[in-house]
Amino acid sequence: MDGRFDKENCDGDSENVYKRLWLREKFMVEEVLVTKKVKIRKEIESKNKEYELLQSIWEVLGNYRGVEGDGE
Repeated sequence: MDGRFDKENCDGDSENVYKRLWLREKFMVEEVLVTKKVKIRKEIESKNKEYELLQSIWEVLGNYRGVEGDGE
């Protein structure tokens, strides 16, 4: 069996069962994809915040070194 629905070899109930199973699988796949998309988005936001924090620390250190260097 290649996974395709053979309409000629089944009755109406089997067709309905097949369609329900197919829809259930489709929704499960969509749910997994949405979950992964949300997870990736959160990771990106976290990395952006981390980058902004490191950038501000770098700027503060740069300003501190500049002030310290001016006094010498």
